Amino acid sequence: MEQERTTDFCKRASILFMLVTCTLWANAQDLGDLGKYKPKALFENFKQGDPFAIAGGIGINTKYYESFGASDRQSPFTWSVNANINLSFYKINMPFSMVFSAQNRDFAHPFNPEGWKENLRNRFVRVGASPFYKWVKLHLGHRTMDFSSLTYSGQTFLGVGTELTPGKFRISAMYGLIPTSEPRDLAVFEINREVFNRRATTVMVGYGDNTHSVDLIFMKAKDKEEEFQINSDSISITPQENMVIGLQGKTVLFKKLAIQAEVASSAYSMNSLAPEVTNRQILHPNFIISRNESTTYTIAAKGGWKYQGKGFNFGMDYERLSPGYKTMGAYYFNDDLQNITANTGWNFSKIQLAVNLSAGVQNNNLDETKPATVRRVIMSGNANYSLKNFQTSFTYSNFSNQVDYVLNPDLDSLNAVVATENMALTASYTILGKGEDGNKHAISFMTSLQRVSSPTSANGPETNDQGSRMLTSNLSYNNVPTENGWRWTARANFNQNALSGTTLNRYGVGMGVSKKLWDNKINFRVDNNYFITQSEILNQQALNLRVTTGLNLPGGHSVNMKVMMNNQSRNESGARSTRTEMGVTMQYNYRFQANYEAIKGIFKKGEKQIEDAK
Repeated sequence: MEQERTTDFCKRASILFMLVTCTLWANAQDLGDLGKYKPKALFENFKQGDPFAIAGGIGINTKYYESFGASDRQSPFTWSVNANINLSFYKINMPFSMVFSAQNRDFAHPFNPEGWKENLRNRFVRVGASPFYKWVKLHLGHRTMDFSSLTYSGQTFLGVGTELTPGKFRISAMYGLIPTSEPRDLAVFEINREVFNRRATTVMVGYGDNTHSVDLIFMKAKDKEEEFQINSDSISITPQENMVIGLQGKTVLFKKLAIQAEVASSAYSMNSLAPEVTNRQILHPNFIISRNESTTYTIAAKGGWKYQGKGFNFGMDYERLSPGYKTMGAYYFNDDLQNITANTGWNFSKIQLAVNLSAGVQNNNLDETKPATVRRVIMSGNANYSLKNFQTSFTYSNFSNQVDYVLNPDLDSLNAVVATENMALTASYTILGKGEDGNKHAISFMTSLQRVSSPTSANGPETNDQGSRMLTSNLSYNNVPTENGWRWTARANFNQNALSGTTLNRYGVGMGVSKKLWDNKINFRVDNNYFITQSEILNQQALNLRVTTGLNLPGGHSVNMKVMMNNQSRNESGARSTRTEMGVTMQYNYRFQANYEAIKGIFKKGEKQIEDAK
């Protein structure tokens, strides 16, 4: 039955793409225009640009951390170097970026050789460049490229890539190593280093512009098998393989109706070493991806239309992701989900009110293999209102996330749909003082509520301890002087987190002052916050102090320093503990810019000084 639904879905998606493609080619230019993009024409007017120019910046950051009364929660010493430089040669631009970060766990002093050796072993490196000229662009090193949301989107790769956009034609490709899609280490003690052990190739061929376009995308990725060691005595991680074919397109009719759609088919092998099987797949031929017992074939699609009128818009969106759909070219997907939504937006300029609304239906269990199917109404909206010195906004949304968990050894795994509901209200009011020397007073308030629940459970209907609730409220006051005086802020906040029958309340107050000194060359700021956290078994008090200062020097140099102190007293179930933490961050930045004429002037000045000396 699922195969029949998939076939019917593919037919509907094909019809939609035929309409988009036909509209595109009906409005497209003649294909013969490609002939004007000859190599000789590509370099026309090449020498009209500056023979040489360079601009960018280099930064050095260091952080020292120490804890008193308890074990360290961060690395004692971390440093990083970053650079963003753009070189240009006539009309060729070569932007370059680099990030190098390292840390050591047992820090004695900066000149300790053994400490620096460990520091370099725990390093994070990103180096890349993206030179471009007219419609030719290259990517070298650590880069990111976007092909489509369902195939390859936002993944950092280590390799080479290109983007060619002669006229309405566009060709993009990349080849290199991509990171393993695993949860990142959220502990502050470790640097989040991505392991690049997957080879990937992605190619996109398209035609069109911002009004009408169609693209065909191919993505193939595979784990390097030599990175995996099979251990028969324990659960082993097996190499995986993936191939995705995608098609996306968009068109605009009557200058007001925009239509867009995307569909993708993914073949994913959880174990590329599993025994092969013989079955035919037109979109995923055997000479590209080896089919075996662990290979699954899934489809994902999304699309919609939007009509833009005068002061309003409305439209519809559709999204469907088959159970288990994933691609190595994206970090995460909410699979086994189907959404059908209608949306509208209204802008009432006379009363400074803007409203956006969206509502629809959502369901899961698309292959009908789960014990329960969740069908729910999904809604989102936001409203913004402004009247002279008063502004307010309200937002609401509810959506679902997919979570896998093991219930018991007899029941392998059960998919739980976690429904999340968010509401937020913000308001601000500004009072302007009288006269030219009057200060500005700004009062702002924000409150938000997030509720997470599990609509499906093996134990039956939803209960109160299946989810969580988080309430956050903040009230702040800012006094901004018109001249260079002392600026100060005061704030109060409240947080409540209810999870599994336990309620945690957190109260806080804070105050900060800041001022620019020495003809605005020095920025100085002090912040102080005090928090009390309480529950049935916990009573905790924390005092945070932060001092920040920055110095801007002539010639593009700047130095910043931040000192942070945190003192915490904790009483949990009668067990008392104290902790004091200190962190010192130093930053040095240098911004520079030069071109051919400036460099030539420096040499001429040097030659003149030599002649004068003679």
